[in-house]
Amino acid sequence: MSKRWKSTAVLMSVLIMMAWVEAAHAADAGAAMVLARGSTLQVLVGLGFVACATLLAYLSPGLLGRRSGVVTGAHYVALGALLVPVGGLLRDVALPVLEPMMALTVGAVALSAGLRLSPAELREVGGADLKLGAVISAVGALVMIALPMALLRWSAPPQIVDAWWPALAALGVLALTADDDQLQRLTSSLGVNAAAASRAARLTRVCMPAALLGLLVFFTWRQAPVAGLPQNATPLIGLAMHLGLGGLAGGLAGALLQGRPDDDRMISIALGVGVTLSAVAWAANLSVVLVNVIAGVIMAAMSSESLRLTKVLDTMSAPLYVLTLFFAGTLWAGGSSAWVWGAAASFVLLRYVGRMLGEVAYRPRLRGLRPEPGTHRALWAPGALGAAIVIDLIHALPAEPAVAPMISALVLALFLADLLAWVFLRGWLIDISEVDAERRSHSPWGSWQEGR
Repeated sequence: MSKRWKSTAVLMSVLIMMAWVEAAHAADAGAAMVLARGSTLQVLVGLGFVACATLLAYLSPGLLGRRSGVVTGAHYVALGALLVPVGGLLRDVALPVLEPMMALTVGAVALSAGLRLSPAELREVGGADLKLGAVISAVGALVMIALPMALLRWSAPPQIVDAWWPALAALGVLALTADDDQLQRLTSSLGVNAAAASRAARLTRVCMPAALLGLLVFFTWRQAPVAGLPQNATPLIGLAMHLGLGGLAGGLAGALLQGRPDDDRMISIALGVGVTLSAVAWAANLSVVLVNVIAGVIMAAMSSESLRLTKVLDTMSAPLYVLTLFFAGTLWAGGSSAWVWGAAASFVLLRYVGRMLGEVAYRPRLRGLRPEPGTHRALWAPGALGAAIVIDLIHALPAEPAVAPMISALVLALFLADLLAWVFLRGWLIDISEVDAERRSHSPWGSWQEGR
């Protein structure tokens, strides 16, 4: 597509979105009763926003990346936050329609991530990188989760602790995430071919399972008590429900994949697993991410056909990435600006310190196994799975007015993590490689370390 046609398409997408906002507000004035009954117009409003947002998000990266060198998905989060919550009526009208799409998108992203956690993929990481990633994640968990929780318990009354610990734990889980998609795109854009960049990509495969483990602890700890059973057994019940639901669906799908179905039938199996698991988990207040990841891991372990399924799902990764970050932005809930920005700023500070200390704490026996200085800066991008985890965590938080600042802090933290990931990663890649002056000056921000 030519540059002129792309610019026209982006402009048309913006105009269509604005028209949809006006249509929704007109519907509020003249057809409130119809919308309240969940009419076709309500569905069209929701589908229209998804279609327009996807079109704009698909076309804008080429223009944005080519002109400024920016490689990030943070603007998708901002797009979702500006269109749905700020639209007033749009939040009430669109969210009931967006919720099912949200659950299915989160499930598809998580299932794809689970398929990549096969034993063969993990063996490619190597022992040294596995140990480094484990140390970075463990130290990060201490700084980003254990330390804030301990300070809260030590300094606040019990009622404040009970109200705030879910938000602190959720921010900590998000801080543990890492994805290599932005790393791959930026290395390609800058023409970097360094061993340190490849090692950083392998480290993300260790950090993301650590985030999933933190997510599992969060959901099992918040599992609702079951009548007639001891309350101390509640976390074990939550663990069994996640493992049982994901394991059952994954085992059934893995058995079907062993019959070597064609691509169409294989997609039908994957969609059947994803739709069923996502719907059941969402309705039961279980983690949509965890049950789909568990199903994907079992499918990958049972059948080699899962590799073919992974390649098929890779073709859907771009729209899933766009929609997941967009949906996360639509969950913005407002609240006190001071609390939201304070929590997000603390998130950024503690995450940077935790990642940096984790890198420093790694002491290999051989000097050559030491990571490239600043490798922690390559482990900031949350990616599609990080956005899916944010949606999962927000869905688990109670729908109370006091929780609104916590939800907004999570969305803002996701936005800042993805934006700063590009800033940190670009500077680190320039530091470790010989990037020519033309590509350095491609972005007006450049690297703050170029003048060293």
